[in-house]
Amino acid sequence: MIRQIETEDIIQKCSKGLLLVIVDTSVLMAIGTGRPSLESLLDVFEGKPVFLIPKSVLQELERHLNNPRFSIRSKASVAKKVIEKSSHEFYIVKRSTTDSADDDIYSMALTLKRLGCKVVVATLDKDLRRRARDLGVATVFLRRTENRFEII
Repeated sequence: MIRQIETEDIIQKCSKGLLLVIVDTSVLMAIGTGRPSLESLLDVFEGKPVFLIPKSVLQELERHLNNPRFSIRSKASVAKKVIEKSSHEFYIVKRSTTDSADDDIYSMALTLKRLGCKVVVATLDKDLRRRARDLGVATVFLRRTENRFEII
């Protein structure tokens, strides 16, 4: 299920001690292949995390829906359907600071970390993972040999 969320509501969830997971397009596209599944991502966390998708990530996913390559269009379509039909809520963060999904994720992680929130970045992008780790933010990545997500 996809819902919109305002900055104030994110801060409120943070103050309740909830884990905030910022999701990158690369993770959504991986889920779009069916291996790994969304359940594999959910299994990484104890409890029920709050999944945040920056608007720029959703826009990037929607651009993939028009890609000339069928495999990319298909992954994007499946990924969008999976998160729309999921019983778990995915929140679209309306406010984007840049046109770059990676920069928006980094900026959001930095802001939430400074506010003292428990935050994780879910991405398959090596550079974005490095940038998040440099902030002291944990990352979720795909262990390809086992087709499952892990947190480091």
